[in-house]
Amino acid sequence: MTRGLFLRADTDSQTVMAVWRRVMGVLCGRYPAWRLDSFDCLNEKTDPEGAHTSREFMRWLDAEPYIFFARAFGYANEAVREIVCDYEDYQRAACRCAVLCVDGGYFEIYCKDENVLEALHADAELRALCDRFEFVTDENDGRTTFCI
Repeated sequence: MTRGLFLRADTDSQTVMAVWRRVMGVLCGRYPAWRLDSFDCLNEKTDPEGAHTSREFMRWLDAEPYIFFARAFGYANEAVREIVCDYEDYQRAACRCAVLCVDGGYFEIYCKDENVLEALHADAELRALCDRFEFVTDENDGRTTFCI
């Protein structure tokens, strides 16, 4: 079963932010509410933790020059504060997708809607930004927690 996508991008700030904008452009079009936590970014004055609309999230991304670490959870309706520690928690949670960014260039995108994963996988511009681009499945998912 397909769980998500793994992307590795060059760690220069322009490429990383282009990947964020491309991924979130697709996901924010489908999920109007977001919760962002566990983040570290270049602009230390920014504090985006908490609930956001898709529009607010995209505005924040446009203003942020570089994200090192982040966890974002997308919801079909109003964002819910829930703890997502691992894949099993994610499966039970109300969130529809999870975006994890580690070390500025490694992205894992989990999505409960395979059509969304297929749309991301088929995105030629996104694929061109990444030097590694593969599905995360039950067989190859080595992640044991959603901690970053």
